[in-house]
Amino acid sequence: MSAPPRPPTAAPTPVIPAAYRLLFTVVEPALATSGAVGAVFFPSALLSSTAPGVAWAPALRPLVAQMAGPWLMLGFHGAVTLRSRAYRGDARLWRHALAASALSDVVYAAGLARALGPALFFDPRRWHLSAAAVVLTTVVPFLGKLCFLAGVGLPAGSSGPGGEREGEEEEERKEEREREREREQGGKREGKKGRKKTR
Repeated sequence: MSAPPRPPTAAPTPVIPAAYRLLFTVVEPALATSGAVGAVFFPSALLSSTAPGVAWAPALRPLVAQMAGPWLMLGFHGAVTLRSRAYRGDARLWRHALAASALSDVVYAAGLARALGPALFFDPRRWHLSAAAVVLTTVVPFLGKLCFLAGVGLPAGSSGPGGEREGEEEEERKEEREREREREQGGKREGKKGRKKTR
């Protein structure tokens, strides 16, 4: 005899606030993809905006084009992985993905600060249009990642040191309730069979 059908389980409630979803699944993928396009097709313009002290030479084209790889990966994770039905409400996966991205941002921002010069990078009053665009499109998503990793704006139990374990414990409780239901249904069927035999 086949096992009884399992009752439908409710879809997980998304715990990712809309502001984070907008920043990391729309804005940052668009920025990363545009950076990759610039690195491949307009390398001299990209170099002049990110490292104005470096003179352009055609020999630099392959080096600048290599920057497209990490940007495309970042864009893919934001536009595809974090939007996928399986993961769009999974705060644990989001933390892992954004932590990796934040590490990349630290290295990139450090290189950018060195190329632009700390005096320019850290002083908005000195920014020209190109510097403002480069710094803001790097720093704003990075600060958003730090806020997410710190649990700012996330529902209780979805972030922080105990958040992952709490989620696992809740899953274990659901599975235990499911097994208990199956045992009860199995017991009822056995009882019906016994009554039929006695008749």
